[in-house]
Amino acid sequence: MWQNIIIWLIIATAAFFIGRRIFRQWRAAVRPGAAIACGCGCAGCDSICDNRKHPESRN
Repeated sequence: MWQNIIIWLIIATAAFFIGRRIFRQWRAAVRPGAAIACGCGCAGCDSICDNRKHPESRN
């Protein structure tokens, strides 16, 4: 009985963290002023992406 409770707690914790991550990604995508575009990592993207990561510009 207590083994089942531990398993369900582990599953619930994992579901919580996965859900939180999905929610944060969704919230960042629908935030006003956010551009939804490709991540510039695909080889099939013909357009020039302005959202490139510039590691040298980090402070």
